[in-house]
Amino acid sequence: MIYFEKMQAMGNDFIFIKEADCEYKDYSELAKTLCKRYFKIGADGLVVVHKDPLEMKIFNQDGSKAEMCGNAMRCFITLIKKWKWENSDSFEIICNEEKYQCMYKENQNSVFFPSVSYQLNGLKNNENESVGKELNVYGVHVPCTIVKAGCLHTIVFDDLDLYRNIAFDISNHPLFKAGCNVDFVQILSENRIKVITYERGVGFTKSCGSGNVASAYVAKNLYQLKKQIQVINDGGRCEVTVEDGGAWISGTCENVFSGMINIE
Repeated sequence: MIYFEKMQAMGNDFIFIKEADCEYKDYSELAKTLCKRYFKIGADGLVVVHKDPLEMKIFNQDGSKAEMCGNAMRCFITLIKKWKWENSDSFEIICNEEKYQCMYKENQNSVFFPSVSYQLNGLKNNENESVGKELNVYGVHVPCTIVKAGCLHTIVFDDLDLYRNIAFDISNHPLFKAGCNVDFVQILSENRIKVITYERGVGFTKSCGSGNVASAYVAKNLYQLKKQIQVINDGGRCEVTVEDGGAWISGTCENVFSGMINIE
């Protein structure tokens, strides 16, 4: 039996387990089992956390490993305070060997993405052009911008309904070495955008933290939006503040339930 916490941020939901409690080390298989909706706990991903140092590993619903997840990290901030793992309201969390500055505030946790970048290493044939690309998907030409915000994101504006029908194919385009998250973005005003994300290894989710950061970063740079941008998802809304080379994401999260589960 192992203790777990079910958390959600804007409908993006996760199962958290403590690495110290778990002898079952095949986290990929464990994610596929526990995240199965209707049959087990059900979630977009499994997050395995460590106390000293504060660190998290994320496994998608299909068992693949995610490089980063802003919503999961904001949920982890709440658990760190609940479990009294950190006295300060400001601390760092490690994910995929990168440190992220985090701020705890009741009902409004924040994470700073330190290296939002158009410089990519997840494309085949050593391609590095990321702005103003066009992907050919079954004869449909998809104009997009590719950016890394913890993990790769393909940002698509314009005809969202058309492109949503081929989201899976965009995500698994041959250009990408290991797939890519896809964010469909609609600009609502100079400081508001709507984002719908197809996450690699999961599918369409209610929200995606790194996708919101990537979308706001690209929207500000390409369309001269304000520095502070409200991002609206199907599961709620958050605030992204774009800075030079990085961005803060702030928003709510909550504990859904907790319990014990047999994973043998």
